[in-house]
Amino acid sequence: MAVPREKQSGVPDPPGPGDPRHCAFCKELLTAKTAKQFRNELICNECVAVVAAAQRTPKPATSIADRAAAIDTAAIAMNRLAMGVVLSLLSVGGVVIGAILVGHATEDTWELDNAAKIHTLAAEANRLDTTDQRAALSKYEELNRLVGKRQVHDPELKQVVETAKNRCGELESKLAAELAREREEARQREQSKRDKRRRDELEQQQKEEARQRELAQWQEQERREKEARDKPIDISDIGVKLVDTTPSLDLCTYSWKATVTNRTASPVSLSVILTLYDEEGYELESDYKFGVIIGGQKNEVVTGQGMTKLSTFNRAAKYGVSVR
Repeated sequence: MAVPREKQSGVPDPPGPGDPRHCAFCKELLTAKTAKQFRNELICNECVAVVAAAQRTPKPATSIADRAAAIDTAAIAMNRLAMGVVLSLLSVGGVVIGAILVGHATEDTWELDNAAKIHTLAAEANRLDTTDQRAALSKYEELNRLVGKRQVHDPELKQVVETAKNRCGELESKLAAELAREREEARQREQSKRDKRRRDELEQQQKEEARQRELAQWQEQERREKEARDKPIDISDIGVKLVDTTPSLDLCTYSWKATVTNRTASPVSLSVILTLYDEEGYELESDYKFGVIIGGQKNEVVTGQGMTKLSTFNRAAKYGVSVR
């Protein structure tokens, strides 16, 4: 039967699959990579320094197992854990402190890098403030955009930034009021223009209506003058009516009327004549109205009454009125 190597030579085999081993000091599980041999004992990498320091201390010669029993392995393990925590904290703290330092360094660098530009913008804004406040406001706004939400630490530079920010607010309020006033003035000017256009259009419309009336009056006047030239006396609304009859004597009385219009400008004296006609247009009977006076541009209703044979009146098919 083969004898294990450890029992033959006293040297332990390295840990392998299915064969777990633990450190002689801290009792942590060992692997083939982390196991170290120290005087026929297996220990982990971390405990090598501890064992080496313990070996430098004068002690009675004994086995590693005895020395290991004499060492407070729990304290060693706690010290290793505390050391790891401290190192971790230092590592994290270093990152934080580094970030803070980088931030401060960057911030300080930003102020140094942009101080000249801030002073230039502030100077340009101050120069424009007395001549062109809108241009000055643009410079103040550019300066504020450059600074943004950064906290400026340099006292002089901070004063410049705060002054620019305050003046920017003042100009915004002032120019907003001016802009509102300008807009209101522009609105009033536009309203005034619209009102003037409406007045002009109304006046033009009235002129056109007056022109049309004048034209209509002129045309009417022309028509009347032409009628006066062509037909100075006009006769209309002619009517004949039987008033009374005497059949035994073959007599009757009739009445007639007509409207006579004088289209001339001067009065005229006329004789107005009613004439009865048969179907063939032959004259049957006439009645006269003498001395009728009609004023210039006037008309008169002329009436008359006549007597004739009843048989003659019955033969009348039409009638007419004329003047002399």
